[in-house]
Amino acid sequence: MTLLREIFDRDPGTGRLANNGQARIIQTPDKEQQLVLKHEIEDFVCEGAFEDSIERILQEFLTAHASGSGQQKAAWISGFFGSGKSHLLKMLAHLWVNTDFQGSRARDLPRRGLPASIKPHFTELDKVLKQTKTTAMAAAGTLLGGNEHVRRTV
Repeated sequence: MTLLREIFDRDPGTGRLANNGQARIIQTPDKEQQLVLKHEIEDFVCEGAFEDSIERILQEFLTAHASGSGQQKAAWISGFFGSGKSHLLKMLAHLWVNTDFQGSRARDLPRRGLPASIKPHFTELDKVLKQTKTTAMAAAGTLLGGNEHVRRTV
């Protein structure tokens, strides 16, 4: 019989997640929250639906930019409670701006690396930023549960 601790990279019985399993999007993280964020990015596994979603969002942005229309679509992330919406959004925002962690950059931190399907999009994003002489910016946030007035909140 194979035990879970033999399958996972980290023994779930002894290795705790820095964020206790709950991603929180914080606009101005303090030093402790910065450390938690760094651990989250290091542990980020960009596969499956996460990979597909990030690739789709990046591709849509780059396609719209290349069209020269001057318009961009927003991305709406929805799903069931606990499905990873906040985690995906938080990781994408910090990968998008390539957050600096005192010399190490967000895109270089995931232990398993970023998928080959996504890396070229980030390279292209960096080219666009350089060509347009702009700084990367990511707006990320959450709507409070039970809000009946989504339009007003946005």
